[in-house]
Order: sequence, then C-alpha cells, then structure tokens
Amino acid sequence: MSGPLAAFWVAAGGLTLLTVLALWWPLGAQRGAGHSGASGWVRPAGWVLAVGIPLATAFLYLQLGAPRTLEAAAQPPAHRLNEADMASAVETLAQRLKSQPDDLQGWFMLARSYQAMQRWPDAAAAYRETVRLAPDEPQLLADLADVLATVQGGSLEGEPRQLLERALKLAPDHPKSLALAAIAEFRQQRYAVAIGHWERLLAGEPAASEGAEVARRGIAQARALMGTAPSP
Repeated sequence: MSGPLAAFWVAAGGLTLLTVLALWWPLGAQRGAGHSGASGWVRPAGWVLAVGIPLATAFLYLQLGAPRTLEAAAQPPAHRLNEADMASAVETLAQRLKSQPDDLQGWFMLARSYQAMQRWPDAAAAYRETVRLAPDEPQLLADLADVLATVQGGSLEGEPRQLLERALKLAPDHPKSLALAAIAEFRQQRYAVAIGHWERLLAGEPAASEGAEVARRGIAQARALMGTAPSP
C-alpha cells in the first residue's frame, strides 16, 4: 500500500473509531435481547464527527479530486456550506461514480456521506463497493459491518459479525473491529471473549484516550457480569 493511501486509511480509521465510541455506547443500556439502533443515544461529539467531516470531505473531493489524506480533505471550505450544497455535492459524487466505478476513495467518501445523512441502505451499498475494490482492507470491512448493523436495527449478528471476524484475521489489532467485536460478544453474554477484544484494544490505545476509557469500562462491566472482581 502506498504511503499516501496508507495515511488515508489511518486517518479514516481514527475518525471512524471515534464515531463508533460515540454511537455504540453505553453497553449497559443494550444488555437486553432487543437492541435499538445507535441513533437513540448519540452524543453531540459523535455527530460532529459523523456529519461534518464526511459531508465537507465529499464536497472538497468533488472540488479538488482525491485527497492525499482524509485529514487534509476534511478541512472546511472557505465559504460556509449549507444543507442544499451538501446534498447536491453528494448527489454529484454518486453520479460521477457511475462512470468511475473503480474510484475507491470516491466510494468511501460517498459511503461516509450517506452514513452521516442516515441513508443507511445507501451507505451499505457504497461500502460494498469499497470492499469490492479493496477486499483485504480491515477498515472498510469494519465500516460495512457497522452500517449493516444499523440497517439490522442495531444487531451485529450475521453478516456484520462475519465481516468483523474477517477484518480481525487480516489485522488482529484493528481498533474499530476490536471495539465492535467486543460489543457483539458482550451482547451475546460471551463476556470472556469480549474482555479479550477490549484488552487487545486497550493495549493499542493511549492510556488517556476515550478508546482506552471505553475499553476499561467494558472490561469492568463484563467482569462484574461474570461475577469476578477486576484485577488490579
């Protein structure tokens, strides 16, 4: 993988992990058999990441072409974009991809934009195109699993779980895949497996990061439910 493209996926991974932490937590409210989608308990910071960055990035993608990194592309344009501008930019990008179906970064921008607009089936379809073009990219597999779970009303079972297992085979330390896999195992009361995923996530996150805090909280909840005390 080339340097610029690798940087693109690293930046994308960091942003989407933050979105996962904002949208798929707390776990305690999801312990029952039925699980609602993430939209019922989104934190404001999550929407800043989930809405502002993908739409502004899609707009700039149309203006400037493929970004060297997602972080660079996410800088807001000089003039203030309104909802109509964003919707138009997204539609223009969708039309462009019909004639450029092998534009990986274009499909990624479109998927993220649909995701921000809560057009979940459209987001899933766009993410499937990214997986078609990069079948061994764990970030894309995790993103598709995330959106499919939302389409399924919040359930990570079935295809989402399969995608996460595939991602973790490719990259055992991939943060978003570990986070979602831990939640999936926790919901199925497979607490020991969930703890294993969270411990692996914790080992790769800065100690003071939100990801590390979520992992520690998940481990504590799982251990409490297993009837064991957390280790020092």
